[in-house]
Amino acid sequence: MDSFERLIGPKPSPKFLKQSRARLDAMWKSRAAQQNARDKRQRDLSNASFEVIRRLAGEDPKLAASAKRIRAEAAAHAKKKLTLPDRPPRVPSRIRLGSISATFVPPFWGTWFSDGKQGDGWLGGGINVNGSSGNISLNVAAGDGGGGSAWEAAALGGYFQPPAANGILDIFADPSMGYDFQTWYFLASANAGGFIGLYVGEYTLRGQFQTALVDQQINISSLGGSSSLPLAASIWVDSDHFYEIWVWAGVNASGDGFHTFWSSSASAQLSVWVPAISIYYF
Repeated sequence: MDSFERLIGPKPSPKFLKQSRARLDAMWKSRAAQQNARDKRQRDLSNASFEVIRRLAGEDPKLAASAKRIRAEAAAHAKKKLTLPDRPPRVPSRIRLGSISATFVPPFWGTWFSDGKQGDGWLGGGINVNGSSGNISLNVAAGDGGGGSAWEAAALGGYFQPPAANGILDIFADPSMGYDFQTWYFLASANAGGFIGLYVGEYTLRGQFQTALVDQQINISSLGGSSSLPLAASIWVDSDHFYEIWVWAGVNASGDGFHTFWSSSASAQLSVWVPAISIYYF
């Protein structure tokens, strides 16, 4: 055990990390399914009025031309590469005695990834989370065929076990991001979005999950372009528990597909660099 580990507590076992990933996976898939259902209900409500307009418009060649043009624009956009954020300067790992201050840097202790799709939903594949470099890369699309949805999420981070009976733990991270959320629709609707935030799970010393003390999901779909976004949280902690500390992110897209006289599709891309996660215990 090195000096860093002596201050932040013993490293949880690989078995614990596997169980933690499974729990996060089940939680995220449940949330993604609920979000997908909400998006589908909203599109169904919108389609009620769109269907009236479609019937009134009939098989107008101008509608077919518009639907074809939107599909071409979506296909052209799919070939573009996401503008990636600049990789932040390397942050040195550090510890300080007294009140404990520590900075976790790559390679991070743990990583997690989950995805899913329905219908014609498309998943980007590849290496979605790299704890060695501190990078998360997510890419989904839907609606290129008959309609569907897709979602991805990933996390990376560290852990902490307080040395004293109780105290306050401040957590800070400043990830840099590049993102692109697009919807294409004509006499129909589509959805695309994403989030980033901190997640802190509390566990007994035997590894039993107690609660999520921080479950932060900041909507980034309206921020526009590339940026950094400081993340922070402050929680009460005690030495009867240890805490997993994640920076996590997710994307989703859904659309009803391309048809001769109407169409809807969506795509969502997100790339994140996490140079460090800092904690301050007092």
